[in-house]
Amino acid sequence: MPLTHDDVLLLHAYLDGELDLATSLNMERRIREDPVLQRVAREVKGLKLALSRMHTDRRRRRRRRWRLCASPECGRAPFPSRCR
Repeated sequence: MPLTHDDVLLLHAYLDGELDLATSLNMERRIREDPVLQRVAREVKGLKLALSRMHTDRRRRRRRRWRLCASPECGRAPFPSRCR
């Protein structure tokens, strides 16, 4: 059976930990029993992980850039214009 829009919304809410206990348990059961829901859950988890890693990498680069700019060697920083 194809997934409805409500199924996808519930899946996202489940993966974000936003459901109450009874609804969460029901969703776990549905994911276990429905191969289509399993596939979509894996895809969504993968996307969430990739976005989280991108965000983390971006924050690390930003912190490293500002550390370089705050150093005494600011003139040699890769982005000296942002240091002024």
